[in-house]
Amino acid sequence: MKPSISALIAQSPLGLRSLVDGSAAGLEIEWVASSDLPDPTPFLDPGQLLVTTGRQFAEFDVADYVNYVDRLVAAKIVGIGFGTEVFREGTPTELVEACQMAGLALFEVPYRTPFLALIRWVSAQIAREHRRRDEWGLDAIRAISSSVLTGRVEAALDELARRVDGSVLLTERTGHTVEAFGRDLFAESVVVVDAEATRLLAAGKRGGRDLQTPDGVASLQTVGRGGSLTGILAIVTAERPDAIARLVANTVVALLEVAGEQVDKQLAVASRLADQSLADAMDGRFDTMRAVMGILGRDLPEGPLVVSAQSLPELRAHRRAKQRALEAGWPTGSIEDVLIVIANEAAWASSGAAREGERVGVARGLGWSRLAAGVERAQISLRRSTDTSPTATWGEYSVGALAEITSSDTVVAIAQTMLSNASPELVELARVWLAHDGQWDSAARSLGVHRHSLKDRMRQLGRLIDLDLETLNGKAELLVLIRSVDRAQANLPPRQ
Repeated sequence: MKPSISALIAQSPLGLRSLVDGSAAGLEIEWVASSDLPDPTPFLDPGQLLVTTGRQFAEFDVADYVNYVDRLVAAKIVGIGFGTEVFREGTPTELVEACQMAGLALFEVPYRTPFLALIRWVSAQIAREHRRRDEWGLDAIRAISSSVLTGRVEAALDELARRVDGSVLLTERTGHTVEAFGRDLFAESVVVVDAEATRLLAAGKRGGRDLQTPDGVASLQTVGRGGSLTGILAIVTAERPDAIARLVANTVVALLEVAGEQVDKQLAVASRLADQSLADAMDGRFDTMRAVMGILGRDLPEGPLVVSAQSLPELRAHRRAKQRALEAGWPTGSIEDVLIVIANEAAWASSGAAREGERVGVARGLGWSRLAAGVERAQISLRRSTDTSPTATWGEYSVGALAEITSSDTVVAIAQTMLSNASPELVELARVWLAHDGQWDSAARSLGVHRHSLKDRMRQLGRLIDLDLETLNGKAELLVLIRSVDRAQANLPPRQ
């Protein structure tokens, strides 16, 4: 029971009698103040109940009563309790009429009931309400913590919305709401929250703010460490939250931050596994990639495949994009800051995997035996993408330029000079290796040698002609050199 005037008067042992039902009679009493001053307002706080014996009314006229009551209303006093038979019998008629005009609650306190009894009752109710709110807060924190510990952050936010009887919004680092829980909100409320969230995140500092929305009061709190904020938690309720509700909200923010750190660690581990699986698969070994997908209950997608390359320098965004790909059942991995994703052609077409506005390179129609070539083609296509044409697909442009380059007199002369440092046997091994798109296992099987032996010979060739054949640029240069020499030996006319 909240300590309101209505609830106080209902306590029959006190013997109180209502004289005026004021508009604030149902509001919570913050405290009980006793004063016989002609103007007690300098010593009163909003929400208090004033009790008086009326000694100050001895020289009052009608206008004085009106002014007295008006000052109490302006000070946001919830009502007056008049103690009778101390200085006069009954409650002054002028006080009753003034309270009626102002809509201020007024009740009569009999001589047998001390003001201390009123104070004790209100104090007990306030203490009981505080205990109830404390218990509510502890119960809410326990329930929310249990949800987080199960690994379901969404369940925790849904529980928070239920506990505060409102709505909970979670924004990403851009300030845009990505998830909403609890009651549905007006679109205008979401716009207001997103705008303020964007401002708080742009400042880069931990903090919060309350603001009015069409649905009530939105309390915003940053999530994450200063300088690396990850988003905003916003709670929208009909009224401004009290201290206990704020404590629960702050606890949720702390749990989100801890959960976020755990997710980051998990993403880091998954990211490293995915990177290793991609490197192995490009070498023709698919056991690691198959094991990673098996952990997720997925199989390797069947061909034809689409290989995409996307540059994501921001580490957290990179890891989350990689996690989304894995959850979708798509093998993935990284080459420096470029995210490689492998998908089935049909699944890729129906998913809209390349987000609008993001630059991505794509290679299509591949089988697993051509994965390394697909990755290189996707990377080359990525470099061709632009802001106006963000998706670049291999094959959607002319490749005749390579023939132009390899047949020029200058390139042929350079190629013959560089390759003269290597034996014909090494050059032939390189020709077969490149014909297998640089895949060690398939090239080694074709040549009838061990893959490690082939690797050693290619390292030897790289040293002789001063090229790093572990890199895409080195392989491309070697391809140009070999094609130029082949054209010259075939006596094909050079292009000027």
